[in-house]
Amino acid sequence: MSHTFTAKQQFWSEKLKDAEQSGQSLAEYARTHNLSAQKLYQWRSTLRNITTSVTQQTQFTRLVTTTASVNTELLVHLPNAQLKFPTLPDAAWLKQLLAQPET
Repeated sequence: MSHTFTAKQQFWSEKLKDAEQSGQSLAEYARTHNLSAQKLYQWRSTLRNITTSVTQQTQFTRLVTTTASVNTELLVHLPNAQLKFPTLPDAAWLKQLLAQPET
């Protein structure tokens, strides 16, 4: 999934990328570019939260076949993996798996 930034979010995102590429700390970058260091830190946190919530969204696909015996499979799409279960796993276990922070 992707997220389209607003003009303000895009502005601060570009400033943060420039700061990272400069090799300076955010405070040094802010001083040399006449920006508020506090705003840079706030926007870094805000933009991380936005992108994290977008990348952690999980998609579920339920596949059901219609034959003499019905087979139910669960396909879980994660950001860097795809899990396929031939039968439905325990709901509590699946909830715990999906609640794990991304490393």
